[in-house]
Amino acid sequence: MKIGVIGAGRWGCTLAHLVQTAGHKTIVFCLSSDIKRLNTHAVTDTRLSQLLESIELTLDKDKLTGCQLIFVAVPGKNLVDCNTQWELQKIEVPIVMAIKALYCGLGRDLVLPTDLLFRDYAYFACGAFPEGILNGSPAIGTVYCASRNLGEMVRDSLPIKLMRCYTSSDLKGGQIGAALKNVIAIACGIAYGMGFDEMTLAALISRGAREISRFACIRDAHAETFADGSSFLADLMGTAYSPHSHNRQAGILLASGVTRDQLEQSIGTVEGIHTVGALDILQWPYSHLPICKAVSEVLRGLPPKKAMENLLNRPLKDA
Repeated sequence: MKIGVIGAGRWGCTLAHLVQTAGHKTIVFCLSSDIKRLNTHAVTDTRLSQLLESIELTLDKDKLTGCQLIFVAVPGKNLVDCNTQWELQKIEVPIVMAIKALYCGLGRDLVLPTDLLFRDYAYFACGAFPEGILNGSPAIGTVYCASRNLGEMVRDSLPIKLMRCYTSSDLKGGQIGAALKNVIAIACGIAYGMGFDEMTLAALISRGAREISRFACIRDAHAETFADGSSFLADLMGTAYSPHSHNRQAGILLASGVTRDQLEQSIGTVEGIHTVGALDILQWPYSHLPICKAVSEVLRGLPPKKAMENLLNRPLKDA
């Protein structure tokens, strides 16, 4: 197949590398600013050079026509600009959203990345970092899609030796889980930066998974999306524990006193920060998401120690 990937950031380049490794002709569609950044960084960033080896970068919208499948893998904050540039609704081939973000709609309701689309579409989420993929470390992911045929088509576009993919019809649960797990990873980074050990991180991951699952199921997600053995749990644990995770790194920096405004200048895109921004506007989800609320409070200036005290001093309840 000929497959396009819209987005030349860290995740987009990783996804393009995966698709090419599976034997498909791969094109990365990006903005001129992306190409300038890539040309500059590729000189010193060996990892980036390896990811993009033999992959075509283009600004040519006409080349979308020859693709049989399009992945959209831009940072969540850039989705509106991406749609303006590439006119996603006009693309006639199936689109696979691979964006880990949530948005606030006009009616103060939750908006998912795929809500932008009207044709055949799927959503893909996995726990993988460029460093691991380049080292040959296998990971698992899930393709969420209402159409089984399209879901299997997307699954088969990825190399099984690096990405073992499952399929699910739970489009809501897949997107909510993929976005909110970044916020829990920030919480784990904060805890690690405060000097807490692995058991504290495990507690945050465990309870974080529970609050995400409960919240998502209120929104009509499927409980099995968050069950033992799910790619959601793999994604959550990997993002919370990996030193390559920007969300974990952000939490560590927050614990050291770095401000919200300074974070992305230091480490690049931190998807969890932008998801918290949407939750801050909505507010109502925080009644179901105490750990996410604590991260929001730290981002708004509450000392991490006080945020941890607030979490631990909540009323006790049944498991």
